[in-house]
Amino acid sequence: MTLTPVGGDKGMLTMTLYSCRGEEYGAPLNAEGLRWQGRLPCSDRYTVDVAPGADVMREGRVQRYMLSLEIR
Repeated sequence: MTLTPVGGDKGMLTMTLYSCRGEEYGAPLNAEGLRWQGRLPCSDRYTVDVAPGADVMREGRVQRYMLSLEIR
């Protein structure tokens, strides 16, 4: 799973992967992008949460990004 900023605003983003059991995977995104790779523990429903940083939210800026997800 890769999250990459697109365009001008490269403010902080976070990307977190949640399982329905509450397990959490992820890390903050920096200006170059974020990549998470790992083994999911079981067949389950997962949710990907992408959230802007507090400064982006406070200032009402638009932040564009590209999310790529590959499951094997």
